[in-house]
Amino acid sequence: MMKAKALAMFVFGCVISISANAKIDIQGTDAEKTEIQKAIDDMKASSSATKKLYEELEARSETVVIKYGPDELNDIATANTRTNVVIIDKSRLDKLKQIGTGKALEQLTLPYVIVHEALGHILNHLKGQPAGEAAAMATTNQARIDNKSTERSEYTKVVGGKLTVPFKDGSSVDTTDALKSPAGGTGKASKLVGEEGAGIKISGSPSSSGNSISVALAGPAPVSFKFEDGSTQDVNLTGLSLLFQNSLSTGEFTLEGNLYNTDVVLAFDSFYLDGKQSGTNILKMWDPTRNMVGHWEFAPDLLSFSFYLSGDFLWQNDLFANGYAGETLTGTMTALQGGGWDGTATLAGVKAYSVPEPPTIAMVILAALLGCVSGSRNHRRFLS
Repeated sequence: MMKAKALAMFVFGCVISISANAKIDIQGTDAEKTEIQKAIDDMKASSSATKKLYEELEARSETVVIKYGPDELNDIATANTRTNVVIIDKSRLDKLKQIGTGKALEQLTLPYVIVHEALGHILNHLKGQPAGEAAAMATTNQARIDNKSTERSEYTKVVGGKLTVPFKDGSSVDTTDALKSPAGGTGKASKLVGEEGAGIKISGSPSSSGNSISVALAGPAPVSFKFEDGSTQDVNLTGLSLLFQNSLSTGEFTLEGNLYNTDVVLAFDSFYLDGKQSGTNILKMWDPTRNMVGHWEFAPDLLSFSFYLSGDFLWQNDLFANGYAGETLTGTMTALQGGGWDGTATLAGVKAYSVPEPPTIAMVILAALLGCVSGSRNHRRFLS
């Protein structure tokens, strides 16, 4: 996330670095490079912890690229730990909106987004440390603490069909308009699909060590998809694959969906999308360091626990390969006498997929003329 998954545009002319240290390679037009460099410098000046992390990044042998442009996930910002490239969709970032009174929106401005992606994800990964969303949130929250502002409380939360980013002061950021706007430089707007499913039956199998629980779908479960025209379709959730793993951090236990080696995390049956059958829909992590992030809480008797998880996914089907899905999964699991766990979950999400820009009148006329010419030639060949 969204966090703010983050515009930019096609770069004309040569691409050069504006950074004094080539280990951070800022690419784009002169205006774009100046804006990104200022965001880095401002954060260095306002947060001592962040300044130290930037210095660590600049001292490494690897080069990290930061640029504007449409990202790989059709999101707002991404950091690819396989290529060390941060891409920020500035046009989408500028369309985030605040909900409630507080400082949420200022905490998802460019300086914080760069910290989240470049330091929270890429630097942590280069250092061999956890680099998922929990780690990136913690890195960025330290900058927020240094700046005496509010911290991000959850990765994402679906509220009233909107994918939001909540903060501790009670305010949140609405990502709806950002996700619907054209990805930077592509000329393609996006359509959103809402999703809600309750009473989903799940089962869990503990590992031999007892430190993790593999969670799967107990059976197909109907989920309601809602489209922008107000129509709805019931679609079966056919697959769910998570590994809930204990990690001890700052004295508190947290539960994260460890999905590093899981190809498909969620799967849905085919449904009608813009008048076409979508084929099987799969949601998976697009970067090997990513996972769902959240928390759990055991009952006093340790025989049941509740959990909350959220995360970003790559959404793929027969119609497209790079849709975006922000998902939240909540539920409760109870220990079975014979071993294992049984429970129910609620799934809520917001999905986005690109829509080709409608052809202009000139393009339609040109296509018609080319069609006529082609048809005339084919006709002559047929007659000869």
